[in-house]
Amino acid sequence: MKKFTLFVALICSMSFLKATVYYVQLNTEGAATWDASFSNTGTIVNLATINGGNPASFNAWFADKSLETPTFAGTKLTSGDQVWVITGTYYLTGTVTLFNGVSIYGGFSGAAGEIIASRTKNSTDKWDFSNPTIFDGSVNGTKTYIGFTGGSTTTTIIDGITIQNCHNAATNSSGGGAKINGTGTSMQNCVITACTTAGTTGTGASAGITLTGGAKLKDSYIHHNTSTSTGNGGGGIGVYGNDCVVSGCKIDYNSARSAAGLYLYSTTSGVSITDCSFSNNSATSNGGAITSYITGTNANPISISNCTFNSNSAGNSGGALNLSSSITANTFNVENCTFTSNTSSTAINTSNGGGAVMLSTATFTIDKCTFTNNSTTLSYGGALMIPSVASCTISSSKFIANTAGSTTTTSGSAIYCKSNYTANNCLFADNTGSTPIHFYSSTAASTFQNCTFANNLTSAGAAAPIQLLNIGTSPYPSYIFTNCLFYNVSAFSGQTSPTTTTCASDRTLSTISIKTITSADFVDATNVTKENRDYSLASGSLAINQGTDLSAATSPITKDILGNTRPQGGGFDIGAYEYIPNISTNLSNTQTNLICFSTNHSIEIRNVATNNSVTVYDITGSLLKQVQISSENMSITLARGIYLVKIGSEVRKISVN
Repeated sequence: MKKFTLFVALICSMSFLKATVYYVQLNTEGAATWDASFSNTGTIVNLATINGGNPASFNAWFADKSLETPTFAGTKLTSGDQVWVITGTYYLTGTVTLFNGVSIYGGFSGAAGEIIASRTKNSTDKWDFSNPTIFDGSVNGTKTYIGFTGGSTTTTIIDGITIQNCHNAATNSSGGGAKINGTGTSMQNCVITACTTAGTTGTGASAGITLTGGAKLKDSYIHHNTSTSTGNGGGGIGVYGNDCVVSGCKIDYNSARSAAGLYLYSTTSGVSITDCSFSNNSATSNGGAITSYITGTNANPISISNCTFNSNSAGNSGGALNLSSSITANTFNVENCTFTSNTSSTAINTSNGGGAVMLSTATFTIDKCTFTNNSTTLSYGGALMIPSVASCTISSSKFIANTAGSTTTTSGSAIYCKSNYTANNCLFADNTGSTPIHFYSSTAASTFQNCTFANNLTSAGAAAPIQLLNIGTSPYPSYIFTNCLFYNVSAFSGQTSPTTTTCASDRTLSTISIKTITSADFVDATNVTKENRDYSLASGSLAINQGTDLSAATSPITKDILGNTRPQGGGFDIGAYEYIPNISTNLSNTQTNLICFSTNHSIEIRNVATNNSVTVYDITGSLLKQVQISSENMSITLARGIYLVKIGSEVRKISVN
């Protein structure tokens, strides 16, 4: 067996040794050149003389090297080869068609000893190279060619390249700057800018880059690309097909009819969009940042996570996101995202709006997201509009200072919804419009569990009502509020009264069953700056320990809006926040007679009175365990981490290894 393993290793080593690195340079007057020492580790390619002593463009040389017998010089490129392109501007005379398994790297100065890992950058941005390698698709100032196309399931990487001034006619799934395909194909640490696409079709097209077949775009800057197509192509990125990945990217100042930032189209499934920022993208129709239209059943959810959406705009619906599908079973998950100052400007319409997000048809979950200062200038749904979905569950999310411009009684400054809905651990505060929540329940009950509604006002500054209506005929589905706080809410209005259980309010609302609260029940409900208000519970609040235990509910609650475990005390608290005792006020590491220290996977306690208890919290203040002291010396086993340990009146911060 050992001999066989060695044989395989030798074969792999021989295969690796066959791979060649090509060091490409322009060698025109003033252009950078590779140090002569690089000829010892690969082949230096001088594009000024490679064509029988005549110049050749990069794309012409690359295409020639894909031939069995290249006409310029040398041998055919093989999988595993690398092409390193020194800094400079390389004007294209055609598209660079990728070769299976051959990777292209840019951003080099050409200094002796330089390697991929030592390329210098101007900043921490992974695409910001000090020595940029630029592929330009313009001819005499006219944007003409696509930068890159093609790909493979074999590892093929485009890294450190700026693609600019490229163009493609808008056809299905086309790309102006690039179109890459295949699970092995990745574009990373790149810039795509000033690229265009135009035409009358172009469904799924993109002016910047299009991904298909599981291709990946990572740590890249996509900006100032423009689609003038009257079809539904995107401005920055198009995704057409399954399992594509967009991660760590900055997508700014792109424009299109729809999906100015990114477009999800057709049978797209299992796409992941993570750790990206979308800002100042502008769509004349829908989805300033992202638009989807999924026409097939997706086997895996579309995931948008850890992204920021700032100052994107749509002329119609979804200033940031306009997510829809023709298949109700399709699932979209939006998690840990922030939406700030996005706008939609459609005319008043009960099917269009959503300053930040518009959801339609499919099944949606929104978790740990924050919506702040978004607006629909004329229509409904300042932050979120849901005209029709299979279901929508929103958890641990904040809706703060959003605005709906309509002056009618149906604005929904935070949410306008005409479908079934579940909200858990959510905060709706300081939104402005005739109603903060406007609901039409249809086929099933809409539920709100452990939510806080506070200081939502009309444009005149009066407390705004929560609007609850019904669609269809009697008997209507109900609205169910459990463990909810209502502060400065004028009433429930509409055709139906909700069912409320263990809720609290600062004024008389129908069926509210807990004592009246005041602003003193919150840490800071009156701060002049809305965004700085703190609606977590103050010490002594009447909402503490007064809620219903929802840990075994149909939609179970086990944590609060911040991720703290519920309950912390003798029962569930009411509202989005579980009260956490301020144990840090007595934090002390001074040694008295009490000795508390950590050893391997445990906390050791010495010289402690047996009438005390030991309470252990995690570093966020969440209660983990409480142990009655049975002897002067004891130990508590814990996983590796940092803990706050309270013994009597003293609190120690302990690190367990």
